[in-house]
Amino acid sequence: MIRKPVAAGALIALTFPAMLSADDNSFSFPIDELRFNKITPAATLSLANKATVKTVAARRLVVSGPNPEFTVTAVASCKDGAKLTGVQVFAGGMVNHGGHLYPMQGWGQSAKNTAIAGQKAALVTMKVKVNMTREAGDSLVDLTFNPAREFESKLAAFAAKGGSPVYYMQAAEAFDMTIPIHFAAWCKMGPNDTNFPNMERGGFVRRDVPVTILYQGDPKIVDGVGVRATVGGTEGGKIAPPAKPRPQRVKTPE
Repeated sequence: MIRKPVAAGALIALTFPAMLSADDNSFSFPIDELRFNKITPAATLSLANKATVKTVAARRLVVSGPNPEFTVTAVASCKDGAKLTGVQVFAGGMVNHGGHLYPMQGWGQSAKNTAIAGQKAALVTMKVKVNMTREAGDSLVDLTFNPAREFESKLAAFAAKGGSPVYYMQAAEAFDMTIPIHFAAWCKMGPNDTNFPNMERGGFVRRDVPVTILYQGDPKIVDGVGVRATVGGTEGGKIAPPAKPRPQRVKTPE
């Protein structure tokens, strides 16, 4: 039982560098331009119920697969009279406050490249690996990249509309999450500038990159007592009585 097949476009986006979404930027003088050339996306991730006891209440959703890693190629340039002092790539949220940059989520960052310092413009390629939480956890607030918690939110929303959690967890599903990627740069005016001597400001350009999560579906999951899984994959006990009739699932608009 498959809830939503992986869209062909999603597979293309995961395979080829492309303009994945409209870019947003936040920079001002003395930065002249910040622009992505390409971002190579990460592969898909797998999500599965790893609980020994096969009930909804005992579920244990775990993400498998390597942490997403992106290769970013981008251009940075400064206004006349200014030079670059560094460039860097960040994953997660970021705020620009008057030219001071503040990462808000800490999903990952590259090393700061200062080899381009003193140049007016530079084309660079950098890598950033995304920190990922592999289980939903029970904290009230989670600001990490957490596909398991995202699935929990989808499950709760489905149940709130009268859907059966058992039915939801039995079906395989593919869904997308986005990771904000920020290419940041800093430009500094020269010491002899008449109006802004030694003024340095940072800025960034942002692109939201999709990652597809493949939930495997658990056909053995039930309400009530459930079954206990074993290493060999056989059922170590009797199956509980059938769950109550499931309300018809409400499809999510495409």
